[in-house]
Amino acid sequence: MQEIVTKTVVEIDLAGYSDIVKSMQQDYDVDAVPYLNKNIQRFIDDSLKEIDNSKYIVQDKKGDNRVIFFDHANDAYKFAETVHRKTKLYNVSTNKKFAKRLFRIGAATGKFVMNYDGENFTGYDIITAYRLEAKAEPGKCFIVDVETFNSLSRELQDKFDDEKTVFGKKRTTVCGENVCDEKEEEFQARSCKIIYDNLLECFEKLNKEQKQLVYQIGLEGLEYDDNLSEESKNNVEKLVEQELIIKQEYDSRTRFILANNFNNFFQEIIVKIIVEEISTKKLDILKKYSILKILTRKDVHKLLQEKLSTIPQAQDDNSMLGEYIYNIIHTWQNTPNLPQLSDNYAAGNLLNLLLQFDLKTDFSYSNLSNISIWNADLTKATLTGVDFTKSNLKNSIFSQPLGCIHSIAFDADGDYFATGDAHGSIRVHNAKTLELCIFHNERNSPIWSVAFGKNKQHERMLAWGAEDGSVKLYKITSTDNKMKLSLIDSLDVTTRILSVVFSPDGYTLANGGDGNNAIHFLKINNDYHPKGTLDTSDVSCMVFINNDCIASGSQDGYIRLGYIEQANHRQDFSQKVHQGVVRCIAFYGKKEEERRILVSGGEDGKLKMLDLTKHPLHPEDIKFETEISQVRTIAFSQDGNILAVGCIDNNANGQSEHKIRLWSFSNREWIGQPLEGHKYSIRSLVFSPQPSNSQLLVSGGDGCTVNFWQKENEIWRGEEKLKGYANRIWSVALSRDGKTFACGGEDNKIHLWNYHERTHIPLQTLTEHTNWVWSVAFSPNADILASGCEDNKIYLWGLQEGKWQPIRELVGNSEVKGHDKRVRGVVFHPDGYNLISAGNDNRIILWDITDLNRPQILPGFTEHNDRVLSVAFSPDGNYLVSSSRDQNIYLIEVETHHQPYSLGNHYLLGNHTDSHKDQVHSIAFSPDSNLLVSGGFDKKLKLWDVKSRKLIRTWDGYQKILSVAFHPKKQPKKLIVASAGHNHIIQLWDIDDPNNVKLIKTFKGHKRAVESIVFTPDGKQLISCSQDQTIKFWEVGGKLNISIHTIELGKPYQGMNIYGLDGLDSAQISALEELGALKLGLKHENEK
Repeated sequence: MQEIVTKTVVEIDLAGYSDIVKSMQQDYDVDAVPYLNKNIQRFIDDSLKEIDNSKYIVQDKKGDNRVIFFDHANDAYKFAETVHRKTKLYNVSTNKKFAKRLFRIGAATGKFVMNYDGENFTGYDIITAYRLEAKAEPGKCFIVDVETFNSLSRELQDKFDDEKTVFGKKRTTVCGENVCDEKEEEFQARSCKIIYDNLLECFEKLNKEQKQLVYQIGLEGLEYDDNLSEESKNNVEKLVEQELIIKQEYDSRTRFILANNFNNFFQEIIVKIIVEEISTKKLDILKKYSILKILTRKDVHKLLQEKLSTIPQAQDDNSMLGEYIYNIIHTWQNTPNLPQLSDNYAAGNLLNLLLQFDLKTDFSYSNLSNISIWNADLTKATLTGVDFTKSNLKNSIFSQPLGCIHSIAFDADGDYFATGDAHGSIRVHNAKTLELCIFHNERNSPIWSVAFGKNKQHERMLAWGAEDGSVKLYKITSTDNKMKLSLIDSLDVTTRILSVVFSPDGYTLANGGDGNNAIHFLKINNDYHPKGTLDTSDVSCMVFINNDCIASGSQDGYIRLGYIEQANHRQDFSQKVHQGVVRCIAFYGKKEEERRILVSGGEDGKLKMLDLTKHPLHPEDIKFETEISQVRTIAFSQDGNILAVGCIDNNANGQSEHKIRLWSFSNREWIGQPLEGHKYSIRSLVFSPQPSNSQLLVSGGDGCTVNFWQKENEIWRGEEKLKGYANRIWSVALSRDGKTFACGGEDNKIHLWNYHERTHIPLQTLTEHTNWVWSVAFSPNADILASGCEDNKIYLWGLQEGKWQPIRELVGNSEVKGHDKRVRGVVFHPDGYNLISAGNDNRIILWDITDLNRPQILPGFTEHNDRVLSVAFSPDGNYLVSSSRDQNIYLIEVETHHQPYSLGNHYLLGNHTDSHKDQVHSIAFSPDSNLLVSGGFDKKLKLWDVKSRKLIRTWDGYQKILSVAFHPKKQPKKLIVASAGHNHIIQLWDIDDPNNVKLIKTFKGHKRAVESIVFTPDGKQLISCSQDQTIKFWEVGGKLNISIHTIELGKPYQGMNIYGLDGLDSAQISALEELGALKLGLKHENEK
């Protein structure tokens, strides 16, 4: 039986798998065809789930191939792309040598004969087909562009009819493996030329205003409103009639975009215009419209890059092209009475070209004053000392003082979202435009939690909790479309606040955190704000179940339900659910659904669910498909059907181990592939509460970014919306000769200075690391520098002809592997030929670097059961000491009587009574190697005798200790130890008499936690580095307790002049000032 139909067919080509079939059969001695059939069928079934199944007609075999007919070309297109994506991920995940080629996919639309013998499908034949992309590389998904044909004029379709007969005679199947002959290639080329010529003819016939409308729609978009003139409205309608643009209804508004068939043509036209205007220096379109949006399209970017290189002035040299384009700005800026750069997009567009193509990124100390710089993305630009005096920077984008994002929250309407970060900044953004509405940094203390609420008057409230134990409650008011904060109330707790939450009715604000053993709450339903507490253990996360009940997760692994109104006499629930810290907790419940689900995630990598409608309560596992080391954050979608999970995936095969997984409660399964887009830990997730935008997920974390994830065509796609600048400094080191010091931090770089010069500009910056640098150390001879990184790597650097150069990356071998997690510490042995590294994989590794060309990895130490936070060699080289988040300190003998060295006996310092009660963050030996000092998060400092391995003394350090150091010189009746930590201070202690430890000096000046301290070799000064992005120098023996010198590394806009700046609001100006910008008006007034 034969039936002529007009359909779109997708054919999956298994024959093209012949190479893989042969490889499998040779390597594994198996019949590979059933294996492939089974897998391709799984991919087909999975892909069809993402499409309305009623729209495909038949799914069957044709030889070794699979064929599916669709009613609609769009469904075929989506299906073929989905199959391609799933097979590609499959081949990547198998990681087998034979999986070099992917399933091939062909597609065509037109008239087909579907052949049946009785009831079974036996194949099909093509009568006519349109625009098959006839030649494709193996592994590429190639799909007919059916919309192009259907949207063309009848005249052009007739031209196609003349051409397609050639195609129809030559082709009876649609199969990716078939090789095209010359006639088919000629057909394809002629078809494309017909389309291009037709579109060019249509475009040239447009009047001037119609062309301008096309430019505006293609470059910036256009919304239909009453401000459009009647002439413009008529021209828009004509463009719609000609099918050059499409009218769309979006969020109760009407907008216009280019039609798909016209879009590719427009991109070629606009590239041609840009190149011509730059080459001739006659700017028209570049003045009238912003090209920033179109530059982000990969195909446009690639084409424009090729065409720019053909400009005669470029001479095929990027640096010359960069100078040529920049000189256009400079020349016009200095040409009197020619306002070429005023009130237009010219300068902004030229800067975007320079930055997007890396033609020029360093504008340090440039004069960009008194011009308009509209819609410029300046986030990649170096702008130190740039003069923007009286310039207009409307809609331009700068780097933001956006630290590691600890918390994100939407307001109840979903119109705004707030972030709290590690720099102590609170930011409120418009969720649609991303406009920065509020920027607030009052106390420079890291913000761990933010929350929105509404009071009785339906006014927005914003609360946050900080590292310093402060809780702030503000009302948000608006005047002249500007938001501002008005303080309602505040709480001050002694230790850091990790969670703040509003009750559903907005009348109660609760907070909890470290060391409080209580949840504090504040009633805010009237002018009087009564306070109260609920007893619990250290709280890490909280959520309200209803207006009375709070669920909390604790650092001891317990989930607890507590009630504010104790008069209700309800029984509290308390159960150990996780092994280790409960990182996150989320609740979904609606009375009408009779569904009340509480979910928690922990550092144990587990996801637990409690159904609160069942009694007794019993936690159930939500099982992951792969091994997860930590669950960091979770969030429910507005309808409660999706749970988003930010986690660390141990089996990550993609870009990063930090992923977002989506769990479907209705299907009880994980949705699709993990979402990738974060390089660093994901700390916060939140879905938009807007019903019309419920598929919007916002995420943030340690990468100083805010990402938006949106569901489009059943696929979740992510985009980085906010990118901040931060450079917390983790480590500082000074060479033994006292001439050079170095630091490593959040900007992925190592900065080096001459100690005696100490300018804000480093002597040299090393940029090979691609992630945070956690530790730096000099060899005893000061000729080698070692660095440890977030990406598990260790680098050695050598001093060659006055410059530091990379020598070697330290890696493992088949017997002993290198670190597979963050490297927290690197330390040289006193002989300079051995190096110790410690990491978050709980391991200590010994490296023999006697031969720098062939460094050896030696058996290390693996007794710690949590992250190793600090390591140190004794000055005599006989001992190694290590400390960990597991609260243990190990003293390890170093066997130095043979080569290579090895680690010998080890001893655990302390017992249950005298050991630290929290992670031990830093350890150091005395200059004579006889004593050891340790500092921990229990705020204690401990002095140990090395030979007896006994505790000598414990004293209170008054803060969580991050770094300790012994003074290098033993003074008469004085032995000095320095400690630094979370309270931003550095303390000097005289421990000469262990029974009478004396605090002799406190250095104050850092604004955030002090991460690392080191004495100079002569002991006269101390160097410190901090999360406040500064390095400070202190006089040890002087009378002052303030720093004598400061180097700031966290201010990329240091010295940038924004006097008289226009186009940015007060919140944006404050953000620039936070990064070093100044209003230097006096200088310019004097120059007049």
